[in-house]
Amino acid sequence: MEHLDLRNIINPFGLLKASNTFRSLKAGEELEILCNDRKTITELFKVIPSGVCELVSMTDLDGAQPGLRTRLRKLNP
Repeated sequence: MEHLDLRNIINPFGLLKASNTFRSLKAGEELEILCNDRKTITELFKVIPSGVCELVSMTDLDGAQPGLRTRLRKLNP
């Protein structure tokens, strides 16, 4: 599983990094993304081609750096 911490990263740069990382995954592999808010994930779904991504989970983070933990699975293209 790949991990990306996009908290406190300017949105376009974070989206580019997440999109490139997701594209490098093989079918069935997962990407875990930590981000500040749901808007980042909504925007990510706009740049990842439809039909190749499955939302596995989305949970709120607790602790010193609040945010969101999202896991995506790459499907067969």
